[in-house]
Amino acid sequence: MSDLHPAFDWREVARLALASRLLDELEENELTPSGLVTYQFSARGHELGQLLISQLLTRPYDAASVYYRSRPFMLGSGFTLEEALTADMARRGSLSDGRDVGVVFNLPRRQRALVLPNAADVGSQYTPGAGWAQAIRYRQDVLGEDVQASIAVVFGGDGSVASNGFWSALTMAATLSLPLLLVIEDNDYAISVTGDHQTPGRNVAQNLAAFHNLQIWDGSGTNPAETAVLVETAVAFVRQNRRPGLLRLRVPRLSGHSSVDNQAYKSAAEREAEWARDPIPALQGVSGSRAAGRSGLGRFAAGGGNGRANRPSHRRSHAARRTIQRNPLRVIRTGLSTADWRIGKRGDCAAEGNGRVPTA
Repeated sequence: MSDLHPAFDWREVARLALASRLLDELEENELTPSGLVTYQFSARGHELGQLLISQLLTRPYDAASVYYRSRPFMLGSGFTLEEALTADMARRGSLSDGRDVGVVFNLPRRQRALVLPNAADVGSQYTPGAGWAQAIRYRQDVLGEDVQASIAVVFGGDGSVASNGFWSALTMAATLSLPLLLVIEDNDYAISVTGDHQTPGRNVAQNLAAFHNLQIWDGSGTNPAETAVLVETAVAFVRQNRRPGLLRLRVPRLSGHSSVDNQAYKSAAEREAEWARDPIPALQGVSGSRAAGRSGLGRFAAGGGNGRANRPSHRRSHAARRTIQRNPLRVIRTGLSTADWRIGKRGDCAAEGNGRVPTA
C-alpha cells in the first residue's frame, strides 16, 4: 500500500490496535486463568474498523451504541487502559463499579462519540441507537437546532442480525429516514453457530439490497486501504444525506466467543485461515510501516504468529505471575513501549474439550 487515507490518524490506529490486542492477550493468558477476570470477551480481529469509525465521530450529538466486542472502539473514543482493566477485573471505580461484566460499556463524551449505556443481551444495542438518531432528527426538524450533521452508529455481530432489536431498529431507521449507521462485524460465527444457520446466504448486506431507503456497503474489515474507504464513505453518506445505511465488515474471530469457549468446533485449517486475515500484520504494512513504526506495531507483528512468546500463565514463575497480577497496567504500557510481544494463536482460555477455565 502506497498511501494512507488522509481522513485518519494512522499512528493512533496502530497504537490503539496494539493496545487492544495486548489487553486481550494479557486477559486470556494471565488474568482469566488466575481468576482475576471472571468472564472475558476478546476483540481480536475486530480492531481496525472500530478504531477508524471512532475517529470520525466528532460532531456534538454523535453517539454510538456498542456491544461486548467493542473495546477497540471504546479505546478510540477516550476509554483508558486503566478503565478497561478496572472494568474487566470488576474493581471499584470502573464504569459499573464492579457490578457488571467489564465489556458492558457506556462513556460520557470525551471529544468523540458519546457511548450509550448498553446491556449484555444480544441485539439490545440496536433500538437505543435508533432512538438517539430519532432524537437528532427531532432536534433538527422540530426544534430547529443546528445538529451539525450528527449521527448515531450501532455496532453488532453477524449473530445479532437474527434478533428482534436489529429488525426493529432497521424498520425505524428506514421508515423515519434516520441518520443511523448500522455496522455489522461479520466473523461468520454466533458462538459456535456458523453464518449459514444465522443468515440465509451468509450475507445480510446482500439480503437487504432491496430494502427501501437503506444504503449498503460491504467489504473487508481487515484490509486498511479498503476498510478506510468503506468507513469514510459510509459515515459521510449518513451525515450528508440524513438517512440510514448499513456497513458490513468481514472480520475474523481470532479467539473464542468468550473465555469459556475453546473453539473446538473449528478445524485447524479454519483457524489458520482466520489468522491469515488478522488486521495487525496488515496494519504493519501500511505505507511501508510509516504509521506502525513509531507505535511499535511492526515489532509486535514481526513474530510471524507462532504464539511462542505468549506462554500460558502456568509456565511463568510464581514471582512473574504475581507481578503481572499486581500491576497489569504496567504490562500493557511496557508492551506498548517495547513492542516485544508476538501474535499468539492460542486465543482461547478454556482447555480444549472441557469448556472450563483453567486455574492458576
